Amino acid sequence: MMCFLPSFLKSSVTMRAWAVLGVTGALASCGSPKEEASPSEEPAIAAAPAPKVSMAEWSLLEMSFDEAKALSPQHAEVGQYRVAGDSVEVLKKDDEGKALKVKAKGHVFVEINLPDRATALCDEATISIDEAMLYGGPIMMQSSRVAKSSSESTAFRITDHLRVQGRFEMIKPEDLMQTILASTDAMPIAAPAEAPKPTASR
Repeated sequence: MMCFLPSFLKSSVTMRAWAVLGVTGALASCGSPKEEASPSEEPAIAAAPAPKVSMAEWSLLEMSFDEAKALSPQHAEVGQYRVAGDSVEVLKKDDEGKALKVKAKGHVFVEINLPDRATALCDEATISIDEAMLYGGPIMMQSSRVAKSSSESTAFRITDHLRVQGRFEMIKPEDLMQTILASTDAMPIAAPAEAPKPTASR
């Protein structure tokens, strides 16, 4: 999948660890000729399902273009698309020197200025005036809905709407909320301060 963390998360992007629950089994003793009662087995504890969108992915998708630009070595604007990444190569310009087509690689962030703003992450993107093609584990968020590739070979084509070539999953806003709520489990919670006990008056 995507590897945005080494570059983007060196700034203020929040990272939190996810707790994993283990399942312990009881061992029965079998070395003595005398039968011994085996300890009662503890009921298995179901592990919490992994979030469909990680806190890191959600934090990156929530970034503004200015934040992504500040964290990325290179950036460009092409029509309704604004892109930042490790490298952004201009493939075509107009007579005034404005970029008409670019290719971005490495920790790519794309902002699409549609009526409902959209953002996307991927490993590589080719962007022209008419479309953005995203490759390498693309993920896109618009209006708290997320389209996330489930295969490295999946490609996104973004115009005024999204077209997907390959396997992907559409994630609803309530699943994003579960991600945010689950991330608070790893945060330390201070114990409430105890009220002073009243002293007996003489």
